[in-house]
Amino acid sequence: MPKIEVSLPHNGTVLLSLCRRNDSPALDVALPLAELYSEGADGAARQLGKKILQTLAIWHGAAFAVPPFPAAPPDDQRPPGNFEAALILFDLSLQQRTAQHVAAIEALLRQAQADGQMAQREDFLLETWPALRARLDAYPDA
Repeated sequence: MPKIEVSLPHNGTVLLSLCRRNDSPALDVALPLAELYSEGADGAARQLGKKILQTLAIWHGAAFAVPPFPAAPPDDQRPPGNFEAALILFDLSLQQRTAQHVAAIEALLRQAQADGQMAQREDFLLETWPALRARLDAYPDA
């Protein structure tokens, strides 16, 4: 004690049961899977890990006062994910009026899909990207 239990008792909901002491009831925190995965598998892992570490830091403050690991860079200093990198290249392609980056954009989108970053963005792959690619392919260097 204390302990944290992670379970999937209901379809579509992750349940964190926070048990501080044996003689007190657990505090249950429900996390809908759809919300958890709104930013892909990596985003879900970050959200779940953040909630667990925040709880442990409250319970075991001294252990987290000087963590034995380097601090993670802030979100704005992390490199973009594959989907974000594809969007950056697309924007660059529009600015430069070139189709030169189409293959790289498609490779990044495929990798983002394989990494689970496209779970909420399938419509982008199926509907939006083909139209955007056609626009890029219309540039003279295509």
